[in-house]
Amino acid sequence: MSQSEVYDAVIVGGGASGYFSAISLCELSSENPKVLILEATKQSLQKVKVSGGGRCNITHHCYEPKNLVQNYPRGTKELIGPLHHWGPKEMLKWFQEKGLNHHIEKDGRIFPTTNKSSSVIRCFTDLVSRYKIEVKHQTLVSKVVYNHKMYSIEDAKGNRYQTKSVLLATGGVKTGHIIAKVLGHEVTSLYPSIFTFKSNVQAIKDLSGLSMPLVHLKMEIGKKKFSASGPLLFTHWGISGPAVLRISAFAAKELAQTKYKSLLEIDFLMNHSKSEITDLLLSSKELSPRKSLVSTPKLGIPKRLWAFLLSDFDDLPSCWDKASHAFIERLTKHIKEFSFEVQGRGVFKEEFVTCGGVQLKEVNFKSMESKLSKGLFFAGEVLNIDGVTGGFNFQNAWTTARIAAKGMSDHIDSFA
Repeated sequence: MSQSEVYDAVIVGGGASGYFSAISLCELSSENPKVLILEATKQSLQKVKVSGGGRCNITHHCYEPKNLVQNYPRGTKELIGPLHHWGPKEMLKWFQEKGLNHHIEKDGRIFPTTNKSSSVIRCFTDLVSRYKIEVKHQTLVSKVVYNHKMYSIEDAKGNRYQTKSVLLATGGVKTGHIIAKVLGHEVTSLYPSIFTFKSNVQAIKDLSGLSMPLVHLKMEIGKKKFSASGPLLFTHWGISGPAVLRISAFAAKELAQTKYKSLLEIDFLMNHSKSEITDLLLSSKELSPRKSLVSTPKLGIPKRLWAFLLSDFDDLPSCWDKASHAFIERLTKHIKEFSFEVQGRGVFKEEFVTCGGVQLKEVNFKSMESKLSKGLFFAGEVLNIDGVTGGFNFQNAWTTARIAAKGMSDHIDSFA
């Protein structure tokens, strides 16, 4: 076993929040702190690398904290204060000062102008080098002990490190949660968040590749109700798209408890009322009386989806002229309240997110310091905070990391 090295701060986790907190600590400290990042894998910033299909969705163009927090199924209230101190505007300004510019897409997602995650990674690694922040890869933390105002950390290889402050920035992996538990914290149950819905219905799978620009989804699990709006995409396994990913995030815990089996209601024409749709369909009796219902899709519904919706009717009229008012009302209801049976979950590329983590009531969100163990700090997804897709999870990482860095700086100064 090696001799213990002493550091001002040890950061467990070499991801987005770990790197940004280390850099921020050096920026905010009056002295040059000795900082160590311990990363369990061979490579740091892996999630940054794959985010946005390799483009890195750094944040979202939603600057008002009260609106921004609505994109966090868990952590809504706790993040309001921190986001006032360090939100998307502050983060984008920080990146620009480092020479990393950005562009905003129509849906509000923000990417570096290069559209390459390597630009973000290079920005961080250059700063880590400049500040002489030490990084150890393939270093799994196995033990953390608090004694006499100092933390003693041991890795799986037997190396030991002494430090005044520890930051857990391990994301959704178990390491950080195990350490938090050992140091007295409660960790909630963990579930996957942000995923697609599977279907066993072949006709649904046959719609693969077809999309709707705007739908409204509703789901009721027990006494809880969930809803989301946005684009919908049919896939070879079921359905995906922003609307599905959003509702899956908010219902992540409840869906896990049902083993991902639930009834989802889809409104394919959310901007039209039932009466409007009925009137438009009734007008088809006059405009296209002799035409087949199947061969004349209406209301901008794609032909394949239109045929699929009509296939559910055993008493389908041969032409519009024979469609009764009662049938058209039933068709309207089918379009507005289509029932989709969720029969499992898929994944959303490599952008996995975890629902659950360290209990938020045990953390001081003015400093991100533990209320139970002085000198212990948290940042990012190790906490019971997660956002929907669109740059919100990275913003949580940046915000909590920056505030934790200030908290660590103050804590280190208190030793002087």
